[in-house]
Amino acid sequence: MLLHKEAGIVPEYEEQQLNLSIDTLRNKILSFDEDNPNKKIFLEQLNQAIHQLTLQSILPSEQTIYLVW
Repeated sequence: MLLHKEAGIVPEYEEQQLNLSIDTLRNKILSFDEDNPNKKIFLEQLNQAIHQLTLQSILPSEQTIYLVW
């Protein structure tokens, strides 16, 4: 049985691996020209996403303690 990739059916863009590295994304944004208006917006959005991912969530039991006191 031939795989689609071996048979040459899969387009090139589907063969590329998805890179979810924050460093890679940051470097791509930093490579934008300084006069690109989206550069600052993208960096701010990336910082917000990183901040949300690193926030420690309050466990339901801890939240109940706060409500009681």
